[in-house]
Amino acid sequence: MGCAASAPKAETFLANEQPAPKNGYMVDGVPTEGVTMQAWSNFDAGNRYHAQSGLGGALQVASMVIAEDEQGSHFDGSTLGDAVGNAGVGSSETLPITASGAQIATLSMPPHMSFGIAGVLRDPAGQVIAVIATAQTQRPTGMSTSSVNVWGTKPIAGQTPTTVGGINGYLWARAERKPMSNTFQIYDAANQLIAKGVPIRGFARQYKFTTPAGQGIMLATFTPGSNKKSFDIRCAQGVDVTLAICMMAAMQLGADELWVEMSAGNGGDHGDD
Repeated sequence: MGCAASAPKAETFLANEQPAPKNGYMVDGVPTEGVTMQAWSNFDAGNRYHAQSGLGGALQVASMVIAEDEQGSHFDGSTLGDAVGNAGVGSSETLPITASGAQIATLSMPPHMSFGIAGVLRDPAGQVIAVIATAQTQRPTGMSTSSVNVWGTKPIAGQTPTTVGGINGYLWARAERKPMSNTFQIYDAANQLIAKGVPIRGFARQYKFTTPAGQGIMLATFTPGSNKKSFDIRCAQGVDVTLAICMMAAMQLGADELWVEMSAGNGGDHGDD
């Protein structure tokens, strides 16, 4: 296990106001402070392993059927040497997102260790805002490069929509992980680097994002008193908070879908500083 490391202080890390995004905001009016999000469950593969890589097949969408246990679907891993297919372990999870106590969205995440099942961000009325889906046709390994796409339903000027996960989606971002790395480079649809995402070292992951020049743009740190089951989301002024949340989800999916070998567990991977 990695040793715990503290997150940077938001007041200094997020001090630099950022220019408005060139494609506009995924959702207008989301505040850069006061946003709280239920954390995706902290999962340890235990003795579980992937039975085969194979092709993902048609993209599936998380939360078509949502089943949560009384503890909010926080899985503790497995004590059995079970082989896991592309459907993953357990159930999808629906994570509420609030601003100043009022729900503004939900993020549905797929079962852990799954492959080809997308995450979905929805507004309070249940309308899809974004689909977060692997760009791979075969389950990647930690030693290979892999990417996760963020498809938004809000049009981007000059971009032809793509049918993905049952929606007409526009490519808002792509999160790419290099071999043997926990850091993700975030690119826009024009393949321009727009951000870097890094998990903060610790048993349960927190996240930070910077511009290519190193200025802080987003912090997702555990809400005090939440027992690591909730994130406080804070962004620099001017940042697209909704897209930042999608970028974090893309990082989470990108790490979770990686091939787990028999008896390897999750490899004790706890992120970067």
